[in-house]
Order: sequence, then C-alpha cells, then structure tokens
Amino acid sequence: MEKEIPKILCVTRAILCEKFKISGSVARALIKDLHNRQLLIPVGQQHSTFDLYKGAQAKSATKRAEDEAAEAAQTKKKKEK
Repeated sequence: MEKEIPKILCVTRAILCEKFKISGSVARALIKDLHNRQLLIPVGQQHSTFDLYKGAQAKSATKRAEDEAAEAAQTKKKKEK
C-alpha cells in the first residue's frame, strides 16, 4: 500500500477506503503518516473533516500519456532493428 498510494493523483479517505477496503480511521492515520514522510502533498486549504492530497510520485493524465507514447516509440525502434 505504501508504494502504491504516492502514485495516486487524488488521495482522500474515501478513495483509500474503497480501494484498499480499510476503515476511515485507518485511512486517516495512513494519510497522516504518509504526509509526515512527505509522500503525500496537500492540495489547497485543508479542513478538519475533508483532507485532499496528491501523491508525491503521481503523474497527471497528460504527463502519463506522453511517457507512454515515448516508451511505445522506443519499443517500436527496438523491434525494427
């Protein structure tokens, strides 16, 4: 879990509860721990009842598409040789 969560673009308690089938209190503690280790970055102004974070290693959809296209081009070049 600790390797996968920093790659998620939008991290909330609800998302962690749904994805990993954990309770809200465990999700809250996990978010706090990952934030303290700087694996999650807060987004906007935080509120006590709703925390919104993004993973430190997360890529936006456009960046991910660019990386996949570059990787596909490299594999195509290797196959041609």
